[in-house]
Amino acid sequence: MVKAVLIVAIVIMCLALAYGFTSGDLAREGAVLTGMPWGVVTLIDFYIGILIFSTWVCFRESNPLVMVAWIIAFIFTGNLATAVYLLKAVIQAKGDMQKLMFGVK
Repeated sequence: MVKAVLIVAIVIMCLALAYGFTSGDLAREGAVLTGMPWGVVTLIDFYIGILIFSTWVCFRESNPLVMVAWIIAFIFTGNLATAVYLLKAVIQAKGDMQKLMFGVK
């Protein structure tokens, strides 16, 4: 069930990102968003979420290059990359919560 939810979320986020990149103007619209209090709050929330999730990834992963690659993916694709990483972790864990939380080190 978790895998199915993550796959649906990944597909929806891919479609949303495609829509945003093909129909929007990030430079112009981003300036509008950062000019609004709730736009700033949303960005702070987003980057704090990246920090928290990246901390977990650094704890789980043993290869520094893999860690950095995932963190860069989180910064540029947001929750799309977090959902992909979580799906990867769920698949690798094969139902073992210890492996899911702590990795396969």
